[in-house]
Amino acid sequence: MKKYQVLLLVLLLSFLSSSVQGADKVVVVPLGKKMKIITREFHYPLGPASFSPTLFQSGQPVVNMTGGNYIRYTAITTSPVGMKAYVNLPDGAAVSALTCFVYDNDAEENFHSNSPVSFYRRMISSADTPENMAPMFNLETAGSMATVQSIGTASISSPIIDNSHYFYWVYFLLRFTAYSPDLRFYGCQITYSLDVLTP
Repeated sequence: MKKYQVLLLVLLLSFLSSSVQGADKVVVVPLGKKMKIITREFHYPLGPASFSPTLFQSGQPVVNMTGGNYIRYTAITTSPVGMKAYVNLPDGAAVSALTCFVYDNDAEENFHSNSPVSFYRRMISSADTPENMAPMFNLETAGSMATVQSIGTASISSPIIDNSHYFYWVYFLLRFTAYSPDLRFYGCQITYSLDVLTP
């Protein structure tokens, strides 16, 4: 083998050994370039359009997706409507909080005290009961406020995302004390952290 061929082979091996395999792609680290790992915080949005009704009465759901902007009742009813959104976070992410956003600008009617939100995971290859990763909290409101309110929890059990063995979803029960066009659900947000490479 000629000298220039050996040199090319050495350079190629050095290049390959300087590549770091990530979850989705190969990150190329230039030769001689020092990299460090830092932990960054991210936010995973679950807008109203992410949720689908999974529990409802009278054969049809009684909620309306208003231009993808928010969810509210469209019928004069107090029947609860269960809503579910699947979650796809990066493998190895550490979940630190789940927050939901509601609007209550009705002085008389509110989000019902029994409007629980849950963050579930279930083992892919198991028929076991899903595990609730967050203490169930209610989207309960009182009084009236012309701004969007946030309600959530920072207490997460089993916070490390394991996509090899589990799938994940957020579920909430939409329930009001009475019908009102001024009671709206604006979605949720999952806060998580992940180690990333940076120069």
